[in-house]
Amino acid sequence: MVQRIPALDGVRGVAVLWVMIYHFTFYVRSDVVALDLVYRWFRAGDRGVDLFFVLSGFLITGILLKAKERAPAIKPYLTNFYWRRTLRIFPLYYLTLAVFLLGVIWFVTPKESLKDNQWMLWAYVSNMGLAFIDSRLFDDGPIRLLHFWSLAIEEQFYVVWPLVVWFLPRRVLIGLCLMGGVFSAVVWYFLVAKGLSAAPWYFTLCRVDGLCVGAAMAALMPAASEKAWLRKTLGAVAIGGLAVLAFSVVVDVNNVFSGPAVGMFAIRQAVSHAGELGMAAAVGIVALGGAAWADRLLSSAPLTFFGKYSYGLYVWHYAVVMQLSFAYFTPGKLSGMLTVPGALIASCAIGIGLSVVLALLSYHLFEDWFLRLKDARPKNATVGEAQPPVVAGEAAFSPIPAIEATPERRPTGGAA
Repeated sequence: MVQRIPALDGVRGVAVLWVMIYHFTFYVRSDVVALDLVYRWFRAGDRGVDLFFVLSGFLITGILLKAKERAPAIKPYLTNFYWRRTLRIFPLYYLTLAVFLLGVIWFVTPKESLKDNQWMLWAYVSNMGLAFIDSRLFDDGPIRLLHFWSLAIEEQFYVVWPLVVWFLPRRVLIGLCLMGGVFSAVVWYFLVAKGLSAAPWYFTLCRVDGLCVGAAMAALMPAASEKAWLRKTLGAVAIGGLAVLAFSVVVDVNNVFSGPAVGMFAIRQAVSHAGELGMAAAVGIVALGGAAWADRLLSSAPLTFFGKYSYGLYVWHYAVVMQLSFAYFTPGKLSGMLTVPGALIASCAIGIGLSVVLALLSYHLFEDWFLRLKDARPKNATVGEAQPPVVAGEAAFSPIPAIEATPERRPTGGAA
């Protein structure tokens, strides 16, 4: 059953707004305590990527589980998924690479390391280059494609996860997801202990925790829709996890507990995982319609708008608008004309506004041509299969049983 849950579009909107605000305000600080608390939320905008991963794991797993129930065999199950995923993700991704790696390169001479390793971008493994070669590898003057690391991890997930979901029973899948979260923390610590402090931020095995907790939440949804105690448990986890996340931002946990020592690492990872669990549980509660006030807020027109165009916003805000920001409207450049808060607001408003214009043009003049092909089913697809969503907002199968769902609600599909 295809369902639209606007509130999940709103969750995606929150994620992309948080990331953009983070990039357009880069580490602004204030001696005024109240203002600095606000700025810490800006500086925590990288957690918006974690939210993208959680939401992606939740939605993709829900889609695949529903498709598995309906598909007569693995071939149409995989064909339909990859057909729709390719049409949504590849066109904008490879257009951007063509513009910057084949177009801009004619006018500038990028550093040799970028030229030698650009194949990683084309092959969706740029995150590996950032992890083990140079954490600024794909940022060089007018070529700013570092943010494609998260899209690379998402694509790697899309390649592997459909097979995992097809072959594993639901309960085993939940167990695997929980083990994946623990495994990612172990790998993260191993790399830090080896002196590779930047690598875990980009290495796939260190970043699967968000995808895993989102996937586990999707697998739990049918049971949660039927059992009141499980819904209440998810609510408690959401409140607790989000409270830990808020506390970590207020006290700036990553700075207070910095360093490779085991104890420091354990605290940072515990806080990070608690925040991701809270995000995943909150997404589950929203999908179940268990919080009316949150549903109204997240279903609001502004947030669902940003959710719908989040893929283009994510791609263009860093690849193009950040260039303009550095040249003309960073908070520092605007602070001569405005107060610091005013400069921050102006910088974000200009950056987000320009990003919206580019995302709208990109979606309606380019991406939409490919989206129209999604319903032209590939040869081996069967009628009634699940329709995967993507990073920017398309219809998806709800992981919630039809008997519990309301007809106007639906999930939307991350990296973002």
